[in-house]
Amino acid sequence: MGLRRIIASPLVYSLLGLWILLVVMETVRPCFFLHDDNATWFIGAYVHDFRVLTETGRLAEINYFQHAGEPFLEQGQTAVLYPPVYLGVALAKWVTGDGRWSIEWVAAVHLTIGLLGFYFWARQNGVTRWMAALGGLAWVLNPFVLIVSAGWIMVSFVAAWLPWLFGALDRLWQRPSPVSALLLGLIAALLFLQGYVQWTVYAFCFLGVYMLLVFLLQAKARRLAVIYYLTISTLFFLVLILPLLLPMWHATEDSVDRAQPFSAGTILFFSLEARGIFLAQLLSFTCCAFGASTAILFSPALILSPLILFLLFWERPETRRRLFPLLLLALLAIVFSTTWYEYLTAVPLLNRLRWPFKIFVFAHFFLIAALVVGLSAWATARAKTWWKPRWLALTCLVLVVGAELGVALSRHDHDLLSPWLLPAGPSPLLPGMDLTKGREVSFGNEISESMNSTYLTHLYATYFGFPSLGGYNPLVGQELNSYALYLDYPNFCTGKLTPDFQKNFEARAVRYWFVDPHSPQYAQAMSLPGLQVLEASPQRVVFEDTQASPVVYAASSPTVPCAMTYSGNSMLVHLDHVHSPVEVAVGPLDGWWYRVDRGPWYKPVYEDEHLKVNVQPTDQLLEISYFDPRFWLGLRLSGCLLLFLVALLVGEHFYGKRKTS
Repeated sequence: MGLRRIIASPLVYSLLGLWILLVVMETVRPCFFLHDDNATWFIGAYVHDFRVLTETGRLAEINYFQHAGEPFLEQGQTAVLYPPVYLGVALAKWVTGDGRWSIEWVAAVHLTIGLLGFYFWARQNGVTRWMAALGGLAWVLNPFVLIVSAGWIMVSFVAAWLPWLFGALDRLWQRPSPVSALLLGLIAALLFLQGYVQWTVYAFCFLGVYMLLVFLLQAKARRLAVIYYLTISTLFFLVLILPLLLPMWHATEDSVDRAQPFSAGTILFFSLEARGIFLAQLLSFTCCAFGASTAILFSPALILSPLILFLLFWERPETRRRLFPLLLLALLAIVFSTTWYEYLTAVPLLNRLRWPFKIFVFAHFFLIAALVVGLSAWATARAKTWWKPRWLALTCLVLVVGAELGVALSRHDHDLLSPWLLPAGPSPLLPGMDLTKGREVSFGNEISESMNSTYLTHLYATYFGFPSLGGYNPLVGQELNSYALYLDYPNFCTGKLTPDFQKNFEARAVRYWFVDPHSPQYAQAMSLPGLQVLEASPQRVVFEDTQASPVVYAASSPTVPCAMTYSGNSMLVHLDHVHSPVEVAVGPLDGWWYRVDRGPWYKPVYEDEHLKVNVQPTDQLLEISYFDPRFWLGLRLSGCLLLFLVALLVGEHFYGKRKTS
């Protein structure tokens, strides 16, 4: 009987409905979520995370496939410390059989988590089961989540953890305990560890305002206990995030583009107008940001806001106490998604976050939550009346979900941030290309989006596992960017190819050139010495520069590559009576270490843009590896803080037992 009740529960029906919808979406539009940055950045990063962990058992601290070896974990958005991305890639490889579906599985997992979180949070606030289930669907299927997640997968992360975050805070207020505190710290940490800081900072700001409002509106009896457990929660949050926080902070301060605050013009470039928000509710859409229109702002809950305001003033004081914080936060989200955000740029951290339109997703969340709470309270209070208000409330929520879904699906193909899509098919690498000999660079004035993966631009070199001199990294460091000859987004060279230019590439072990045959660089490359054509087609010409320096070589034989392989965070160099020293063409980082024949680790010398290691003729294996110093410092600090937290909780436990005895 219990199992039958569970199977027939509204939550199960809503989950089933979500997954049927996802299957239909993926059938009609395969790789529904694999566009823009999801295709050019995130899928490569997530596949690299999974590849390094499963092949070597280590977390990916470096990526040898872009920028000639760059710190990987510290970029944050690579999500190295975020477990759900490993689950998504594993499901893609083991169930779908195609790594391209990794983003689809990641999105599906997070939309499911978001539905569950909204349901349990709503139930915690007295919402009936069916309304909580429909509210969860309305939250994860709103146009902002479905459309923007197709290009920026981190929006689905926000959809997943935001209701859990507020639910955990409410639980802590209602039942202050170590379990409640640790749960809140864990969920906050998961939201941070996904690596996209902007929405995380916004979520914490709204959570702080919500916390203040709850403190002001609710009873005062447990305030001291709540403050104590909030402190416990914060300590646990720091324990979990320090291994990422320290590396990310270093990457930000060292980055080319993010070391300084943005100008007001850059921050507000993609902000909303009140007129655009209003017209979006009338299904009159205009351009919002990139390729997306104001369809992502369409919100039936906003259209029904007069009804929510009526319920705010009409219902019981307990309902008003629940509705008021949600409505105020929704108003703040709408206001600060416009040019009013300029008033927040005086805050040190917020002046490094650009494009306020991103805040509007929080307006969706709070408006849907307010609508669900208000309708449920209204229907429950009138449950015994003859006209069955429960059915009217449920019909209202069904219409909300249907309207959201209709706009999201009908506008999906028109409102993608970019139509970039990782195509199916074989690897763009040629059979004769040897990744142990050198790196690649793409050349052209403008490479079309459809050819991005063919030319290994953006992060495609990482996805296919081939070393590139350039890359795509929002936090690329200044010295590393200089070493990579400033080849960052979109990771192809537009400069004139001269013999001096060629020498710069050869010194950095660039052996393979992918050249657009329709660009001026093609004729320039044909005139350079040492380039051999490996492939010539109307789409691209691939050259091999036989004069390029190897990635690893003995100083006594600078043109002969040492046999080597990439293995996660390491480069394994197989020594065969090599005369010292061995030189390695990699970027200037402070985390390089080496060991010989699995012996102790030592710091190598870095000079003249090469690592230099002395070896003996009898040595067999040289391992060059990267250990992110900030990551390991963060682990040590987390360990110390964890000991303090455990001592605090143990002390509280014994104090509580002594007090009750």
